[in-house]
Order: sequence, then C-alpha cells, then structure tokens
Amino acid sequence: MTDWLYQIRIVVTSALSTDLRSMGTSTTAQEVTEIAKKYDMRAVCTYDAFKAYCEEAEGNGLEGYSLYNWTKATLDNPAKREKHQKSFAFYRDNDQIYSKDVAEALYEDLLVLNSPDILEVKIIDSNPKNNPQQCNGTRRACNHFRWLPKIFCKVVSVKQPARAPRALLIRKPKMCSS
Repeated sequence: MTDWLYQIRIVVTSALSTDLRSMGTSTTAQEVTEIAKKYDMRAVCTYDAFKAYCEEAEGNGLEGYSLYNWTKATLDNPAKREKHQKSFAFYRDNDQIYSKDVAEALYEDLLVLNSPDILEVKIIDSNPKNNPQQCNGTRRACNHFRWLPKIFCKVVSVKQPARAPRALLIRKPKMCSS
C-alpha cells in the first residue's frame, strides 16, 4: 500500500485573507500563523501562488508552463480572483504536500480555533486516482504545475468549525473522456 501525501487548505473571509496576506494583527490571523509555525509551515494564498506562477512564466518564456493560459485567465476573472484570494494552502518550506500525521494534526489544530472567519478546513490527498482532469478546454492535468504537484485531488475531509449551521456544497468535478 502506498503512503499518500496530504495538504491542508482553508477558505476564509475577505477580512482574514487580507490579514493573513499582509501579516496582519487580528487574533485569528495570529493564531493561524502560530499554528502553521508549530509545524514549520506557512499559509500560502492560492491567488498569490497563481500570480507568482504567471510572473515566473512571463519572466522565463511561456514554454514549459503548460497551465499559464488557464492560470492567467483565472487571475483575470473577478469572481475566480476573489475565490482564490480567500483560499490558503499550508506549505512546509517549499513542500506543498506532507505526511498524513502532520496533515491530520494541523487540520485538528485549525478546527479548534472555531473562528467565524475560517469558513472551511480541508484535508486533501495526493492519490493520482483522485486527480480528475477538468474539461474546460484550457486545462489538462494539474501535474504540470511545478509549484503545485498533483494535489488537485480527493477531498478526504471537509469540516466547518462548530457554530451556526451552514450548508456545505461539494460538487463532483466533471471528468474528461480524453
């Protein structure tokens, strides 16, 4: 049996996103930062990672950056830009995926915060069978991202902090036939 690697992602409010991205001083931003440090990690905004990828591609020439067009289109789309500005992944140094023990411990620590500014906490595995291709014509397999290895995978668990109930919609991704 293969030991898959995992990643923790959170979805946050606009206010917390701004604080996390600017090393703000809100209580929740400081708590998230302290939890990340406990595991030698940092919270990386998905939007910022996409932006860095595009800047790197533009600086080095687009050859070898097969998802540049999709990523650039995402950045240029106001709704998607807003969505990705509220999404964070936890990186350990430059590793975006890590052992299950570390992921589960980080996941549990983030849930304990029970902050209304943390909308979702997700643990995701790296199993390629859980890595569907999207069918929008501009994006093939996600494994072409050098900075985001095969991690668009199965969501193993999604929890919202315990507070007033909220509906959680999980949509099944479209699978490509090619």
